[in-house]
Amino acid sequence: MASAVVVGIVNVLLSRLTSAIDSVMEGAVKDDLRDIKNEMLLISAAIGQYLAMGQQREVPEMWLREVQDLAYDIDDAVDLPIGGPRTFFFHQAVNISSKLRRLRDRAISTFQRRIRYDMGNNAGPSRVHTSSSHETFSSITGDLVGIAGPAEEILKLLDHSDPSTLVISIVGSPGMGKTALAKAVYNQAWVRENFRLRCWNFISMYDDARTALRQLFQGMSRQEFSDMSLEVAVENIRNLLARKRYLIVLDDMRPGLWEAIKSAFPEDNQGSRIIVTTGITSVATECSLQRGYVYWMPPLDMDDARRLFWMKMLGTSISPDLERSTQNILMKCEGSPGAIVSFAQFVRAKGTQLTSNYCEVVCGRLGFYLETDSTLARIKDVILPIYNSLPGHSIKACLLYLSLFPENYCIRRKPLLRKWLAEGLVFRGVQQDEEKIADYYFDMLIDWNFIEPVEVSHNGKVKSCRVRHVLLALIGHMSASVNFTTQISRFMDSESLPWTVRRISVDNSSVKFGRLQRNVDFSRVRSLSIFNTAGEVITKIQRCKLLQVLDLENCRVLDESLLDNICYMLQLRYLSLRGANVSKIPRKISKLHYLETLDIRETAVRSLGPEVITLPRLVHLFGMFQLPKQLSKANTSFLRDKSRLQTLSGFIMKDNQFSESIITDARELRKVKICSQDTSCSLTLLVSSLEQLFKRENYLVSLSIDIANQSIDFLDNIEVNTSHIVLTSVKLRGKLSRLPRFIREAKKLMELDLSSTGLDETVWWDLHSLPSLVYLKLTWQEFGNDSLRVLSNGFQSLKTLCLQAPRMPHVDIEEDALKELISIQLLCGDIEAFPADKLEHLVALKEVTIVSNPIPAETRQIWEKAAKKHQYRLSITIPEESAQMQENAQAQS
Repeated sequence: MASAVVVGIVNVLLSRLTSAIDSVMEGAVKDDLRDIKNEMLLISAAIGQYLAMGQQREVPEMWLREVQDLAYDIDDAVDLPIGGPRTFFFHQAVNISSKLRRLRDRAISTFQRRIRYDMGNNAGPSRVHTSSSHETFSSITGDLVGIAGPAEEILKLLDHSDPSTLVISIVGSPGMGKTALAKAVYNQAWVRENFRLRCWNFISMYDDARTALRQLFQGMSRQEFSDMSLEVAVENIRNLLARKRYLIVLDDMRPGLWEAIKSAFPEDNQGSRIIVTTGITSVATECSLQRGYVYWMPPLDMDDARRLFWMKMLGTSISPDLERSTQNILMKCEGSPGAIVSFAQFVRAKGTQLTSNYCEVVCGRLGFYLETDSTLARIKDVILPIYNSLPGHSIKACLLYLSLFPENYCIRRKPLLRKWLAEGLVFRGVQQDEEKIADYYFDMLIDWNFIEPVEVSHNGKVKSCRVRHVLLALIGHMSASVNFTTQISRFMDSESLPWTVRRISVDNSSVKFGRLQRNVDFSRVRSLSIFNTAGEVITKIQRCKLLQVLDLENCRVLDESLLDNICYMLQLRYLSLRGANVSKIPRKISKLHYLETLDIRETAVRSLGPEVITLPRLVHLFGMFQLPKQLSKANTSFLRDKSRLQTLSGFIMKDNQFSESIITDARELRKVKICSQDTSCSLTLLVSSLEQLFKRENYLVSLSIDIANQSIDFLDNIEVNTSHIVLTSVKLRGKLSRLPRFIREAKKLMELDLSSTGLDETVWWDLHSLPSLVYLKLTWQEFGNDSLRVLSNGFQSLKTLCLQAPRMPHVDIEEDALKELISIQLLCGDIEAFPADKLEHLVALKEVTIVSNPIPAETRQIWEKAAKKHQYRLSITIPEESAQMQENAQAQS
């Protein structure tokens, strides 16, 4: 396990070395960096070759530790000297060159020393591909519990009246019982009777489509073939399946395989079915895209989880106190049958040695036991191959980074991506954007079910996520074993901590800091995150001179001296003071030449000086603040020529030159959130600024303007050049009687959120003609003539419609209207005026959410009846606590 992580660390370093080499002029320093990179490439190849041979456990631990320490020392040497962005090589060339030569010599020695550990001779067995789960699955999942309901649903899909060949994809996290469900269905008597030909194939066992299809054909024909081309295999299978009703199970489908093999399965209207199991959502979607269904494997509910657990305990007698402790273990399993069975066997094996205190320690140090206990290690053996098959080492490093977060922590997407970028974990290729790559990595971790969505935006993008308990424990142990991350908690053994730590998170302020203070060198810490309260660890912040990421969200013990110390962390790239007890940003912050993100939301900071706005690498600035009153020529020149600012969220528009200049002159601005005070001067300045912006080429894609309860009709006075409007998202709050021209002319606008005390009918008609609008939210107290009519040719692209009001106006939806609409959200005190009977005409609709006052039984029945009549399995969600939810929604809007 450590080998895979160490080779990942080395490969991340190689990308950083490439960037460093590209940034310096020809000379001794560049030559030394090239030499170091070449040696590290050899070391990476040596470990990688052993991993490919399936002998990763035999890579000597001492040599891996030597490689790990060398990689970290090189990383520090590249970052330590400072003289401005990447100019340190020129100012300290002699010292740096000497240090790099020593590191080069260490790298050469390290590579040569592998021979002492018998790693020089790479002759060995050829690579054997192992499945991610099928070999160990039956021993982990055990007896089937809670499978009857899911099996019944799959059987209904098999018995569907559609004669086409349907693909039913079962998708879920490792250990959730996907294969067990497929087996339960496959072995049903009804299935044996109704499908003339059945075949099961562990498709992940094979490296390519040709081998997979050859083995599938051999399984169906009961004949042996030494070799067979892909084309011949496809033709043979098609001939064998022709005019038969068949059931094929393809277990553990991986990316890229379905496209190559799908032509082997004939479409001849026999009612044939293909069941695919996979842990990757996009694979399931691809397989079932043309004709089929995607079935999400649900976790066991708590009753079934307890039943399975005690079934595996086989009547073992334990005390009531210990029984309560085992409930914590079940909570860790989160309904995963594989985890539940392994834990039950673990508890049973301990017998009389098991105590409630021991259970608590196991839960607290779960990662250690997943690695060292032979019973619990089965869980790791299911997850680790999937981790190893993630494409590339950078995304693996991003996954390991998540071990810094506490259990059940809601991880926000955008701050996480900014941290990855600040730490240098994401590297762009040729003509690639780092932010887009980070976005891709996050989506892939969701897709592969390593992290699960908590909040999903209207466009389907996951806004926040969490890591399941068992996986978090496993990656936490993997990260700590190679000093990638260190989490300080009450279960921490400070004596076992490494002398140098690189990334620290603190999630319990009661941790005793005495021994930790003696055992740990904070001078090489790259990342420090404080959760809950800081405790004593905050007093050591001044030691962290190499800090790149500092997250002090909700930290209530900051003082002026600590903020001053932060300003001397010259490598800092990400600083979050959100919710902290901060009222002023020191002028010394101008020293932070590398700072990319500054978050001061929910603090008492109400004004910022020019030293913040003119930070040379600042990209994202969040808060609620006023800008400086005075604007110097140097400030104007910086904003126009050097500013990298892309996100300016929450500044208060004042009648001063700086407020105007930052909108008109900061050429990289993409997202702006403005709050304007109720003065005619500030509103006039806002109009003037936006007018200048929209008359020239710009990158502004997101604009939010909050004027509270004042009229925002003045925005209609803004003159625009249509060709220069690239807005995709707009949010307006204030009184509105006409849609501003810059919105009417925004042909690329996809998201619109209008919050107003009154909404005029004219605005509604204007909205119809926005060609790219995908998401529309309207919040109002009263609406024009109390009637909404949706024309058949309006809202051509709309997918989500959210209406929030005390009372729903009468809604009339013409036929063929809203053809693309997928989701309706009604947050209203009274929904009687919305035509539930028209839902069947909304051909793409899949879900309706109603947050309302207690709904009469008759109204509820009308909606449920409408859902059943719809061609899709329309989901109608009516929370019981609708009234309270509505109040909360209105308060947040």
